[in-house]
Amino acid sequence: MRGARVNGQTPIVSEDISDMTQGFQQSTQNAPLEDIFELTRDLFPELYALTLEGGQGKRTPAVRLCRQRPLANEITVNNHIGSLALKGAWNIVREPSIFYLLSKALPNLREYHCTYAKPKLQAYETMCCILRCLPPPINHLNICLEGLTSKAGFSPKKWHHFYSRCHFCYEAGRILPCLESFSYTGRICAGMFTTACEAAQDLRDKSSLRSVDLAVRNCCRPGAYPGSDADATGIYQPDFIAAFTRLVVEAVRALIVFTSINYMRIRFLDLDSRGPLLNPYFHLQGSSVKGIYNSEITSLLHAARPHAEYDDPDMGGEEWGLYGDRLGTRYVDHLLTVGRPQSINVDAYAALMFEQRM
Repeated sequence: MRGARVNGQTPIVSEDISDMTQGFQQSTQNAPLEDIFELTRDLFPELYALTLEGGQGKRTPAVRLCRQRPLANEITVNNHIGSLALKGAWNIVREPSIFYLLSKALPNLREYHCTYAKPKLQAYETMCCILRCLPPPINHLNICLEGLTSKAGFSPKKWHHFYSRCHFCYEAGRILPCLESFSYTGRICAGMFTTACEAAQDLRDKSSLRSVDLAVRNCCRPGAYPGSDADATGIYQPDFIAAFTRLVVEAVRALIVFTSINYMRIRFLDLDSRGPLLNPYFHLQGSSVKGIYNSEITSLLHAARPHAEYDDPDMGGEEWGLYGDRLGTRYVDHLLTVGRPQSINVDAYAALMFEQRM
């Protein structure tokens, strides 16, 4: 220890720099997955749920599989773990081969939760490959490919080239009939439900899918080419509202095929929206329905769930002030006192866009 007098005041005692940094370890010295799995097997032999935090940062190295060997074909097997949650998954699973090693080490894995903090095209591509060979025991899937902490996106040009290689929505649709619950945050489109209906017809047994929860960050528009609003989102973007409506239409149509679904929530998340309570959504729980509607949605809903009804079906029109001179800031301020609309006519967004242009 050594002291230093500052401005004639009492000496400030500080530790030697070498002592202060003695306990610091670089990321290359962190425990590999092999050690973590061995530790959980030895200390917690009956462990069912395991959460791994990969962290996030700029240019962070990936978590190593093993300490001695740069590559490994297997890691310690744990037969009891049935739920695996990966946070900051980009530092853990950057390639499909890593996930296959994890699933091989967890033969009884039933729930897989995976969260990528920041949007990455490589993460979408990796997840597409994983879904193509998803282990059959997994029947609860929770994927977040775009966290809510960032609005960073990609240009339509990059997405246009990405769709030529793989499309997450189609891959998710193919495995949807094999799941019991599916939760997802990121870019999605109606193609997931159309593909899911086609895949369900090839199943020998009836699908046991009961729950679908989608937090929409954007809707895929493969035909959108680079432009000022080609990939824009928000309640004032007609192309986005049309894409979101198609998503809900195909979701309701899928209810005819997936008769066991009793919970479905599709919501657009935009924390920077001027009117967040007006963000489009659709919520089905039992026989209660909330969110956007039009003639096509209501007719399909009646065919799929005859007993399902919208809560306050007349609250999406003039009573909520979605037409005429009550649009704009005054209406948004009004919502802050009365809460989110229980039902919203899709045509109301067209009036909202017209008011925005005035």
